[in-house]
Amino acid sequence: GYKIKFKARGSASVASIPAGDLDARASGDSPGVRITDSREMDLVVPRKVTVQYLDTVREYDINSQYAERINTDAVNERSIDLPIVLTASEAAKKAEMLLYLYWLERYDISFVLPSAYAQIEPGDTITVQSDLASYELRVTSTNTMPDGRIECRAKYNSAAVYTPTAQGEEGQSVGAALALDGPSSFKLLDI
Repeated sequence: GYKIKFKARGSASVASIPAGDLDARASGDSPGVRITDSREMDLVVPRKVTVQYLDTVREYDINSQYAERINTDAVNERSIDLPIVLTASEAAKKAEMLLYLYWLERYDISFVLPSAYAQIEPGDTITVQSDLASYELRVTSTNTMPDGRIECRAKYNSAAVYTPTAQGEEGQSVGAALALDGPSSFKLLDI
């Protein structure tokens, strides 16, 4: 029997999976790799993420905020146009969150679970337990095999990435109020 612990978190469930359940195989098959972890090269991941947005302080003019990782050899930059109204700090937080999310998700994790985990769906957050550590993963895809085993692909997950602390620079306001210099008169033209 399998012991599966589930906790409710929003709309996705959180499963705690012991390391012994990771190498689910058909009967008679020899033991294989429990978990596969592949990683993109650092040069592929962006060094700088720029968010362009409509700035509420600058009378909805287009503004930009960025987050940059300076301790890397990466040279790529990614620019994202958001057609929404934000403050400078909100946009800076989005840029920081996206930058660290790209770096966290450069790992692709794959493993096979027994049929007892059939309720796991893409978007669920799971914790994989091992003797030395536990890993929080976000499931990106599942595939049910003919014998009931579940092939899973996942990315690393960290709640801290979704609570950025960046502060944006408001910049100078481009608008100005119109001032009337004197009295005005209303004249209708008959033209």
